[in-house]
Amino acid sequence: MSIHMYEDIYDYLYYSVKIRLSGEFKREKKNQFKTG
Repeated sequence: MSIHMYEDIYDYLYYSVKIRLSGEFKREKKNQFKTG
């Protein structure tokens, strides 16, 4: 196991979580506009 492999896995997890969180945030804002 090389250090670079761990870095790639970390980057992949970080970006996938970041994209998922930003997507949920946008959906939350849309729901607020509907109810408000």
